[in-house]
Amino acid sequence: MFQGRGSELSPREGQSYFEKICLRGDYQGCSGRAWAFDRLPGKELRGLDDVKLPLVQSRRDCLEACLAARGFTCRSAEYDSQKAECRLSSEDRRTRPHDYVDAPSHIEYLENQCLPGKYITHSSQVTRYLQKPIK
Repeated sequence: MFQGRGSELSPREGQSYFEKICLRGDYQGCSGRAWAFDRLPGKELRGLDDVKLPLVQSRRDCLEACLAARGFTCRSAEYDSQKAECRLSSEDRRTRPHDYVDAPSHIEYLENQCLPGKYITHSSQVTRYLQKPIK
């Protein structure tokens, strides 16, 4: 199941693409954030899975599983759309940069931005961007 516009976009220096999603539930730390997750298709944090969840139907379900994780702080997740598998990790690309690697295009790296002390907090701290629909 394809989610988002990943295959329709091409990288451009100095530009970022933001996609609004609606998470179901009231998750600690996400209120007031400019965004809840960084999404990087074709990337993964290899070999650092704390939890593997089979039969996860969508990327959004994987994001919500990360935010609701108990017993450890979920700093990142990967969603494999071919296997419908969500992998949760207490590490991220900043804590383990050498394990952040290229992956097949059906795997998406998802980094939790709702943690205390994360890099992006309120939209006023983000460089101004235009909300422009893509046709």
